[in-house]
Amino acid sequence: MSEGLLALGIQALGLDLSSVNLADLELFLQEMGRWNQGHNHTTSENEKESIILYLIDYIAVLPVLRRCLKDPSPRIADLGSGGGLPAIPIAIVQPGWRIFLIEAIRKKTAFLQHVRGKLKLN
Repeated sequence: MSEGLLALGIQALGLDLSSVNLADLELFLQEMGRWNQGHNHTTSENEKESIILYLIDYIAVLPVLRRCLKDPSPRIADLGSGGGLPAIPIAIVQPGWRIFLIEAIRKKTAFLQHVRGKLKLN
């Protein structure tokens, strides 16, 4: 994976992420790509595009959320979670936040449960 591109995008947002955060984001993107081959969760097939569209763009909301949410462990619901965006990247970066993913489509729910287990997310 283009860790440099991911790190550069994160740095441009002014976020300080750990190497564990970056590795988990990379793993999420790999799993999304692997599952996408049979389930079409996303439309991107290009690694650079995936990093920008599915990680950096969704994580870009974090500085705003951090300023607006006063509770150190807020509860957030992602209705119609689909492939886990933006909830999974945010859950990776903010492990103390309680993020609930709500998805009605069984194949998407299976992916979300798989990723949750793989990344050891609550």
